[in-house]
Amino acid sequence: MRVFMKKTLMLLILLLVTFFSFGQIEKVANKLLLKGDFNQFLIFTKDYRLAKNPIWIEQLNVREVVKGFQEAMFKIVRSYSMYKGVSITCNMRLNVITEGNRIIYFYLESKEMKGFPKTFETTSDTTYRFTDKKGMIRLNSRFEFTYKAPLDESELFIDTIYLGNKCGHYGEEETPVQQKQIFEWVTRTDTVNLYKWLQSANTEKQVYAVKGFHYLTLKGVKISEEAKDLIGNIIQKKGTVNTCGTCDSRRAKIALVVKSLAF
Repeated sequence: MRVFMKKTLMLLILLLVTFFSFGQIEKVANKLLLKGDFNQFLIFTKDYRLAKNPIWIEQLNVREVVKGFQEAMFKIVRSYSMYKGVSITCNMRLNVITEGNRIIYFYLESKEMKGFPKTFETTSDTTYRFTDKKGMIRLNSRFEFTYKAPLDESELFIDTIYLGNKCGHYGEEETPVQQKQIFEWVTRTDTVNLYKWLQSANTEKQVYAVKGFHYLTLKGVKISEEAKDLIGNIIQKKGTVNTCGTCDSRRAKIALVVKSLAF
């Protein structure tokens, strides 16, 4: 009986791996996302990753856009084994917006290497999308009320901006473009452009602006009450941002990044 159960279990695992190896994880993820329960989806991604499947969902940044609404970024990784110990990956993107725990928007892409291993050409099969228009209207309204500017949706889901004074490794460190920019604005006491970054939908740019205003206070510049209000909202945001140093890059809690920026 035990041998039979063991064989049955192994067959079930093999079927599941085969099932998901041919692109089905995207279809399953789509069905779960359409149910609208974000916490349940997070449980699925964690459990699936622990099962060590050849396809997994990696959580990137999850953070507030504005109080009550958050953006979540994920990477779906499909691994292709070439030979023992060596594999290549095909990465897909999943972007989600929630209102509380309810999913009001998602964009899920699906792609794979059709001719592998003869070719590494990546083909896009399907894109899954969902938008709760009323929910997005509420998000835009809340953002404009809080940050005194319309929400620029093109600034959501950006994962290429890193917070840090120097980024890189092995003597090849570079100052991030955004850090150079706020230094330039601080040098000429340009509070107008710094204020615009406080109003950005991208959290990393908002934190850079907070750093800029912090530098101005060290110069003895008085910060307007309007700017202080926005800064107060930003330093209370929950979630994570991209950070970098001279040796690595990582995600860090917003609260820890802004902890030393006093006003």
